[in-house]
Amino acid sequence: MRGITSLKCLLLVVACVSFSALSQASAQQFDDRKTTDVGLIRLGVTNYGVIGNGFRFFPQVPSCEYPKGSQIEHLFNGGLWVGAEQGGITKVTTGAIVQTGNSTGNPNGAGYEFTDAASRGLIQRSSLAESPFFNPNAVSHQDFIADFTDSILFRPGATGPIPEHNPLRIAVRAEHYAWNYEFANFFVILNYVIVNRSNDSLVLPHVGMFENSIVRNTRLVAPQGTAFFNKAAGGYLDSLQATYKFDLAGEPSETQSYFSIKFLGAECKGRLYRPGLVPGFRANFQAWAFATDPFVPAPPADDFDRFNRMRTHLFDRPDSVQLRQALRSQAGNRLELLSVGPFPTLKPNDTIAIAFAVVVARNASTLADYIDDKPEARATLLRNLDLAQRAFNGNDRNGNGILEPDEDINGDGRIRRFLLPSPPNAPRYRVVPEDRKVTIYWDKSAETSIDPLSGARDFEGYRIYRSNPGDDRNPNGLALALRRVAQFDQAGNGVGFDNGFDAIRLPTPIAFEGDPTQYFYKYEFNNLLNGWQYAFNVTAFDSGNGAIGLESLESAQTTNFTTAIPGKTPTERKEDAIGVYPNPFYVRAAWSGGSPREQKIYFTNLPPECEITIFTVAGDVIDRFTHRARTYAGGDNRWNDLYGKQSERRAFSGGEAAWNIFSQSDQALSTGLYVVAVKNLRTGEVKTARFAVVR
Repeated sequence: MRGITSLKCLLLVVACVSFSALSQASAQQFDDRKTTDVGLIRLGVTNYGVIGNGFRFFPQVPSCEYPKGSQIEHLFNGGLWVGAEQGGITKVTTGAIVQTGNSTGNPNGAGYEFTDAASRGLIQRSSLAESPFFNPNAVSHQDFIADFTDSILFRPGATGPIPEHNPLRIAVRAEHYAWNYEFANFFVILNYVIVNRSNDSLVLPHVGMFENSIVRNTRLVAPQGTAFFNKAAGGYLDSLQATYKFDLAGEPSETQSYFSIKFLGAECKGRLYRPGLVPGFRANFQAWAFATDPFVPAPPADDFDRFNRMRTHLFDRPDSVQLRQALRSQAGNRLELLSVGPFPTLKPNDTIAIAFAVVVARNASTLADYIDDKPEARATLLRNLDLAQRAFNGNDRNGNGILEPDEDINGDGRIRRFLLPSPPNAPRYRVVPEDRKVTIYWDKSAETSIDPLSGARDFEGYRIYRSNPGDDRNPNGLALALRRVAQFDQAGNGVGFDNGFDAIRLPTPIAFEGDPTQYFYKYEFNNLLNGWQYAFNVTAFDSGNGAIGLESLESAQTTNFTTAIPGKTPTERKEDAIGVYPNPFYVRAAWSGGSPREQKIYFTNLPPECEITIFTVAGDVIDRFTHRARTYAGGDNRWNDLYGKQSERRAFSGGEAAWNIFSQSDQALSTGLYVVAVKNLRTGEVKTARFAVVR
């Protein structure tokens, strides 16, 4: 399943901060750290507005590794910045800052001005049903959620107040989203909701992401010292509002990757803010030297200087052409800031919801093109940035903040952000078990599915799955035992098997009593074992989009299956004798379960409604129960409780009933011959059969 939300929805979950209680927060909760690991990017995130970890835990814990396991690092650290004028005073709260005098990334040092607001650390959740962190409210395959504030002056665990900190008194909810899809495993979205919790307005507010990025292969060189940090070059992609860095002078043949931070969009007072949509609103890129650099200025000295950097663009300078070239062709230890604004004045309790993305990519061309920073080398980076932007846009596909009629896929009038491509809808299907046979019927609903990201109808075909007899006793259950047995897809388009649907299409659609669905397709499984449980599923998949690197996506395989037990169908024909199997029944045989309590015996050729009585040959009643084909759910036996309820959807033939081979007084049957009598509750006719139990 995929996580879908809106920035507007997050406004409802930002809690008020009780600042008096926060002084009790533990140092561990203040400095809670996690690393994304569902995709190929392993990014460190914290509960106080910092991304990356300053290599404080090298080499055990990555800071921003890509690809996963490569030890190619891309980030020392970064953090959220918020600046504004408040009460006539210029203030900037910095989530992270790196400069001479605090080069270790120590979160107790100057410039690290956010603190966990809820004293709960990072909360993890996942949209993956198989994850231990599964939560239906999750946006991505791996969400990390934190609440923090700049209102605390004395951070837990520190020996003194946060240096030079003049708080805006804002509260922030940060949600970090990562996916494991092939087309989305190279970015992490940083989604922030910023609330003015002061009693004063914030004038000319700006929000930015600071970064100290570096692309180096730490298998070859440890991340320490000036010589490690002064090998990167990069720049700014104006039309995409994205920074980028690459390895110019380190080990480029051993890295050949890019790091980027991109502004995705913001919402404030019911309006989408992006450059070009709102007059006067712009994105600003700044760079400065860690110590000294011939091309960029020194670090900002105070909040007034920081706020001025947030409001101005480095390339507004007259020598911008030469400066851009210098940053791309000359390595250096430079720090960057990508900020946006101004937003309208934020009164107390007003909110800005804003999203950035951390994006990585591999060189798309030759090593020479990578070092020369040619556009062809950045092709994959541009594609990845575009996909991150489209994930933010969601069903607002043109990114204008207005939901057009053709974008309102759900018909609810809502813009849904952080929406990734999705597979076609799962087809509605029906499983019909019969004697040694199961037939699956399904409808055409998947064929009209519209991908929420592309807006295209990209249905390609169907896949049919089945488990094997005995898989229900596997410790992993039936969900992971499903095996693909057939695939049918569009003919003549060069995708998949090209085998079309003629082999499964019904001449005319059919319906079943009490079921309004029209079924257009049919697939039969023959030569199955009666009395054994199988799992079945029909999924739909799309064609993917090779032009933008989107893999083919498939509807739920492991969460939408149906179990069925083949067997005789109900009968009232006089010539159909009552059957019993296995007969004789050997108690130590494990055909139905691993212990006597899990064993069962089947009575077959039953009428639709009947009373079943088991006797000794002397005429003593051992057990009696009623069977109704329409409502039969596996019988009252331990096997059914342990193995038969692995799916909410179950199908039975209706003409068979399982019995647990225990008497009404809960006594196991001894070796001997027994009689079963089946009374048709509609006609009163009684049929009998004999069976043996062997111990």
